Amino acid sequence: MNLAKEDEALSADKIYSFIFEPGFSTADKVTDISGRGVGMDVVKRNIEQLQGRVEIETEQGKGSKFLIRLPLTLAIIEGIVVRIGPERYILPIFTVEEFINLRRENITTVAGKGELIKVHGNLFPIIRLDKYFSVQYKKSDIEELVVV
Repeated sequence: MNLAKEDEALSADKIYSFIFEPGFSTADKVTDISGRGVGMDVVKRNIEQLQGRVEIETEQGKGSKFLIRLPLTLAIIEGIVVRIGPERYILPIFTVEEFINLRRENITTVAGKGELIKVHGNLFPIIRLDKYFSVQYKKSDIEELVVV
């Protein structure tokens, strides 16, 4: 592949940059079916298209860490804030179909399956987020709760 001359002194950063060269492989032997996966050049190019960067930190004998840094703007999503006790969580808006006020007559407990709620004629499992996240919740009356 001839990435460097035999007697050339190379910085660590220059050596790490070889990983991102098209066709670079760490396989001892490249065949038609091994050693030719999606290269890190593709990974780097796609991350850079998102205005991000890839960094490599390595320590001999301990391993390497690949850091992918992406702009904060990629993390901005439309969401709905829900409170569970003192905690607040954000649900991505595209995952929410509807909010339903709980009614005792719509809840069923099935052995080995837990609680189910009947919504529009269908049964769905109830996942109590206060228990899931180990958060203290103040309301004890089930009809004060909302299902998402």
